[in-house]
Amino acid sequence: MADQREFREFKAGDGLLNFLPDENVILYFACADCGGSTSVAILGASSPSALDCNEPRRCVACQKKSLIGMLREFGCTIPDERLLNMSIDGLLSLAGTPEGRG
Repeated sequence: MADQREFREFKAGDGLLNFLPDENVILYFACADCGGSTSVAILGASSPSALDCNEPRRCVACQKKSLIGMLREFGCTIPDERLLNMSIDGLLSLAGTPEGRG
């Protein structure tokens, strides 16, 4: 049987959001760079948390573009195809390695 999670939904501009442990949240926003509509799901944490819905956010594609640009500035020579297929966490990890710094 599929997991049926319940989510509270918010949009950019809703201000500071406090949510309880194990509460699931979806935030809808426009990317600060490209203007595209996107969302992020935040699955329940083990303790109360806060989220600023007014904070500018980037979509995954724009985050990758920015991180790849940073890696290029560091001298990274890994082919774009490989970098584009990496996750955001993978790109961030790569930045801390000799391979990522050229």
